[in-house]
Amino acid sequence: MRLKAALGLTFLMLSSVAADLKAADLYAPVSPFSLRFLPGVAVPLGLDTDTFSTGAGADIIAQLHLAFSNVLGLDFQAEVGSNFTPLPASEREEASISQLNAGGGIGMSWEMAPRFTVSAYGKGGYFYSFINDTRLGPQGGGNPYAGGGMTFTIRLLPAFGLGVDISYRHYFGFRGNVAIALNSAFLFPTGEVSRREIETEPITNPDLLFSGNTLVQNRIRLELPVGWMFHAAKPGKDVSVLFTFRDAAERIYGSLAYMRLDTDVQPDDLAAVYAEDVMAEYIDKSIEATSINGAWAYIISATDARSGFEAMNALYVREREAAIVELISGPSFLMDNSEAAHEIFQGFSFLASPASIRLRAKLELYSYDGAWQWQSDIHDGFVVRGVLRDRDFLVGIWPSEGEFRWPGEEGDAPVEAYFLVNNRKLGAEGLVRHDEGGAITGYYRFGYRGQSYCVFISVDSAGGSIVAEELHAEEAVVSLFRYYLHFGGQE
Repeated sequence: MRLKAALGLTFLMLSSVAADLKAADLYAPVSPFSLRFLPGVAVPLGLDTDTFSTGAGADIIAQLHLAFSNVLGLDFQAEVGSNFTPLPASEREEASISQLNAGGGIGMSWEMAPRFTVSAYGKGGYFYSFINDTRLGPQGGGNPYAGGGMTFTIRLLPAFGLGVDISYRHYFGFRGNVAIALNSAFLFPTGEVSRREIETEPITNPDLLFSGNTLVQNRIRLELPVGWMFHAAKPGKDVSVLFTFRDAAERIYGSLAYMRLDTDVQPDDLAAVYAEDVMAEYIDKSIEATSINGAWAYIISATDARSGFEAMNALYVREREAAIVELISGPSFLMDNSEAAHEIFQGFSFLASPASIRLRAKLELYSYDGAWQWQSDIHDGFVVRGVLRDRDFLVGIWPSEGEFRWPGEEGDAPVEAYFLVNNRKLGAEGLVRHDEGGAITGYYRFGYRGQSYCVFISVDSAGGSIVAEELHAEEAVVSLFRYYLHFGGQE
């Protein structure tokens, strides 16, 4: 019977509440398009101070932000604006200058902290100025202009930010000035975070046993401190977790979940969703924004209102990936020993590629391209999952001691099989069965260098292209044994 991979407790809760957020607009993902309104003043420089006074004006900027990392991105701008500058009385009485401009620019923005962004840009375009003189009437002309500046913005709401823009513009053949403006940024939500947009990736079956203190899975890595171990959820629990871990003294328990988002979500908004909705039963909440191993991280501390248990959780966000490490202890322990929690939080990192590595005493998995993903430990081996040509394979393998026979069932068909190990074709005995739901499962046993190994292979047979008796010879299985598995005793 196929193993059913368990979903993570934390993001199961998150996805179930996200579709019915009490304030959907507050947590809405933001479009890369924004509209900015910049009213401000223009101060003349150098010799221009003898001719021009300080003026007032405003620009309207349409901006497209293209992110190429979690905190950096390119900004493309198009702008129109106007400026009004009185002339000093000594120059012309009752005279002033009106100016219109249109242009574009390119810049780079850096989110230095959650909600706080610094941008630098260069721009250019064409301006037209004319003198308003009550005696002579309007007189004017135009030329190109160029300039650059910096913008400092605090996003007060997901769809609104406020800040300061400081820039220099040179109007060729006319003048130059420094402009200081209030930057009002209006962002466009693309829709609320919903259950349809959150996919929690299964990692393991909670009935299987874990061991060791390091995990590399999907696109995440977590290394627990010495004395901590990974464990499976207890059989029969109503909730499922990707996996759990606890310290040697069993005073702090934890779990880890990983998910991908189908849309862009601001990291601090995701943290707010988690704190306010997923942790709705908790009180005395606090959120601390930081950075851990190149990813945005939010340390959320709280106390369960009913039991008094303490929780410290770390939410990590990188582009459209998120993970949560959740810790819980009895009253008055976790908060007083927060250094243990932070040591665990520092052990988490996102991987550059979806590698999966799992090392056991006599069996090792090296899947640097992510084609095969570690799912769980089983005895002294592990279960891996791979998808080839839309076929979902689940393979378990472990070394066994002494005599071992697969439990037979009515309808099982004995087969003769083989596996390629270290370029050697090894004969295997086995049996195959058709499980309920259309899956084919094969059970095998073979020997290599004095060590016996047990194998099970399960795949959906929908479509009828897989021959049960040839399951062991499927391209995906052959590739797994030849290129991804390392057996103890190999040269």
